[in-house]
Amino acid sequence: MYANDAALDKVVTTTLAVTGIVGAILSFTPLAPIGVGLMAVSAVGTAGWKTFRGAYEGGAAGMLAGVVSGVANSALDAATEGMVSV
Repeated sequence: MYANDAALDKVVTTTLAVTGIVGAILSFTPLAPIGVGLMAVSAVGTAGWKTFRGAYEGGAAGMLAGVVSGVANSALDAATEGMVSV
């Protein structure tokens, strides 16, 4: 991974993580529907990003690992209401 790739990866993953955290916080307020939406965007975005990065860096095996990681992250988000993720 090149330096620019690493920087972009950090920006995207941090943005998606912050989106999920904000969504989790909002889920305890009257803005819960927005919070749930943000958590879903975070989970789907993370799964998509990891899949893309896996395909970019590791071909088919890397893409499959990204999909598995994304699905596991989505399942953890759903089961713990965004409190635990990988």
